Amino acid sequence: MRPHDLYTGWKPPLSSFPRSRCAAGHKAMWHESWGGLPSDDFLSRLEPYLVEVKNHLYKDTFTSNQISGNLSAEWGQKLGLTKETIIAVGTFDAHAGAVGAEAEECTLVRVMGTSTCDIIVSHDPIVGQRTVKGICGQVDGSVIPGMIGLEAGQSAFGDVLAWFRDVLTSPTDELIKASNIIDNDNKEKLVTELKDNLIAKLSELAEVTPLNDSVPVALDWVNGRRTPDADQSLRAAIVNEPWHQSSAHF
Repeated sequence: MRPHDLYTGWKPPLSSFPRSRCAAGHKAMWHESWGGLPSDDFLSRLEPYLVEVKNHLYKDTFTSNQISGNLSAEWGQKLGLTKETIIAVGTFDAHAGAVGAEAEECTLVRVMGTSTCDIIVSHDPIVGQRTVKGICGQVDGSVIPGMIGLEAGQSAFGDVLAWFRDVLTSPTDELIKASNIIDNDNKEKLVTELKDNLIAKLSELAEVTPLNDSVPVALDWVNGRRTPDADQSLRAAIVNEPWHQSSAHF
């Protein structure tokens, strides 16, 4: 099925919807050189059932500059848009962010959110048949159509900071809310102010902490590691905690 067939109003079955090159390449190991998804032989060595799963999936993928279809009447009404609104083939949020940041060759774009995505694009003749080791994705057309998209980064970032902030502030939140010396309105303001400023203040203090053997060291491999040498089985660790000079792993 060609993407523009959807634009004409024809409604195909769900199984024939245009599949995102971003998702297929970076998450499902799709590659044009082997005709789509990994071979049956490769998948059966991992888990025989994966071959059956593959048979219900797709072979062709499309880049995000392709037209997937038009907005339905139902969603058009909800969003205040017309049915003439064009829907493109899907792409990853971080890759769209890199495009918005005007990603171009020889430029590194770092997209920071719940995770971090370090993105570079390169022309195919530069990369050729080489595979860049240690990163978590290398896909033709995944960021900018006609170029190789390469992605690295870390699996967890913003969510980890939010979790760490909540761990540190939860006792003080409860103490503030139970206080009898300030009113409820100021309690809420104080809790919010503390949450908003804690990470920034800790960052300032960390910058001026003298380097020595007893300084806490943290590995930020929560949810595994994307780069270098992607390994999702790794775990985070903090060593030399000042409160008892030992280590913690989680």
